[in-house]
Amino acid sequence: MDAAANAPSTTDITDLAHRVEHYLALHLHSSALFLAERLHAASSSQVSLHLLATCLVYAGDINAAVELLLEQATAPANLYLAAVYLLRLGKPLAAENALLRVRACVVAAARRES
Repeated sequence: MDAAANAPSTTDITDLAHRVEHYLALHLHSSALFLAERLHAASSSQVSLHLLATCLVYAGDINAAVELLLEQATAPANLYLAAVYLLRLGKPLAAENALLRVRACVVAAARRES
C-alpha cells in the first residue's frame, strides 16, 4: 500500500493538535502526551515539537523535553523554550548556548530577507 495514501490530511493534523491543546487545558497530561507523540510522528514540524516538549514537561519529564528540543529545534521559539527549561534544571551555560542558537537563527533569517 502507498504510504502517501495513509498519510494524515492537514485537517487531521490540525484536529490532533487542537486535541492536544484541549487535553493540556483539562490537565489530562498523559492523554495530551500520547496524542502529541502521535502528532509529532505523523507531522514532524516545529509546532508539533513545541507541543510534544510542552506535554513532556507537564507530564514531569523536563529532561526528555530538553533533549528533544536540543536535538530537533530549529525555530527560535523552540530554542527559547529549551533555554527556559535548562534554566529550570539549573544549567545556565547550556541555556545561554540555546539562546545563542536563537540569535543565530534570527541573524540568518535577517540575512535571507535582505
